[in-house]
This record gives sequence, structure tokens and C-alpha cells, in this order.
Amino acid sequence: MGGVLLIPRLVSTGVPLLATTQAFPVDAYKALIPRFRGYLLFGYGLTRVPASTATTITLTEAAVVGI
Repeated sequence: MGGVLLIPRLVSTGVPLLATTQAFPVDAYKALIPRFRGYLLFGYGLTRVPASTATTITLTEAAVVGI
């Protein structure tokens, strides 16, 4: 749902993404492989720790990602 809401933003500012035939596959790779796999492993890891640790990790993850 979030991706659908971002389509107007892509159309208005996504010229570099859509300008060449090489840019889109590179961005698709970056979105699907490292990011998807990272969050998949992050979620898997959260299922293996106690709830209090998972809460602390989840709250700190948002702050650390921005660094």
C-alpha cells in the first residue's frame, strides 16, 4: 500500500531512476536483495530472543539505521 502511495513521488522526481535502462535493475536489486534479506533475517532473529530483548532491539533499530 505504501508503494502505491509513493507512485506520484516517483513520477515527479524519479527521472534518474527511469532515465536509463540500467538504473531500474540496479535499484530493484538494492531493494530486493540486501534490504529484503536484511529485514527477513532481522525478523527471524527477533523470533529467537525473549520479548523484552526483541522490544529493545526493535526500538533501537530505528535510531541506529538513521546513523
